[in-house]
Amino acid sequence: MEGDVFIISQALAESNLCKTGVNFFDELGDLGKTGERLDKFLRKFDRTVSPPVTIRLANGIKIQPRHSGLKSVYNTEVCQCYPGRLPGNKSDRKPSSIEIRNCHGKRFVEKEISLLMPRLLLLMGKSSRDMFFKYYLLRKDYPKKLTDHIEQIISDGAIPTYNLFGHSINVMPIIHASPQARGDWNKVMNRKEINELIEIALR
Repeated sequence: MEGDVFIISQALAESNLCKTGVNFFDELGDLGKTGERLDKFLRKFDRTVSPPVTIRLANGIKIQPRHSGLKSVYNTEVCQCYPGRLPGNKSDRKPSSIEIRNCHGKRFVEKEISLLMPRLLLLMGKSSRDMFFKYYLLRKDYPKKLTDHIEQIISDGAIPTYNLFGHSINVMPIIHASPQARGDWNKVMNRKEINELIEIALR
């Protein structure tokens, strides 16, 4: 099924989606650093961030479609707006609780999940994980540290399944693929056990 892997990030990114309308791709039609690392990970189980068809940007540049044999993943955000930056800071600002509640109230994520009915949700980054568990799973019984949470799932030998909007879905938190989290990403996300658990969840 197309879209059987559904990625949830924290908020819109200024340099990619806000400018191109395509997650992880910039105005030159290239993957950003986050997209490159995430795509390499997804290809381990035959998925990709590349679109299923060619996308022509407003500037005329084309984003090439995925390679044969790969399935495109779907990506959305807990906060579906660009929160901007803090004064004097080059990093994107984390969305406020008001912005998150506003998006939650619009039921964007609920509608997207209900339409696609994915088999696997990947919650990318601690903020995405925390917001999703608070607003959608209504749970607090998970390790505070993201790496500990992932290690617990590996130790349990199965990705946990939750009932979401009438669907039974596997939910797996992952390290954010951004360059800032490179150390934890290389240490944790290259574990063969993670790929094995994902492959089982997608059977």
